Amino acid sequence: MPGGRPLSFFTCATCGALYQVVRDEAGLETLSRERTCRYCDTALPGRDGRYVLKYFHLRDGDRRWQKGKGQ
Repeated sequence: MPGGRPLSFFTCATCGALYQVVRDEAGLETLSRERTCRYCDTALPGRDGRYVLKYFHLRDGDRRWQKGKGQ
């Protein structure tokens, strides 16, 4: 565990893609940019209070879900 931080995981509510999430303190020059699921393009939270969220893709979502079709 880098920096002694506990691991946390996030599953996309739309397609079920799995991500590892790392929280890092936002600095003065930190840009807030929109993050999207790599599999279905659903918006993902970019911040959690004073923290910036970084997502690392671990597993694709449900293959039955297709871009453009949604649920």
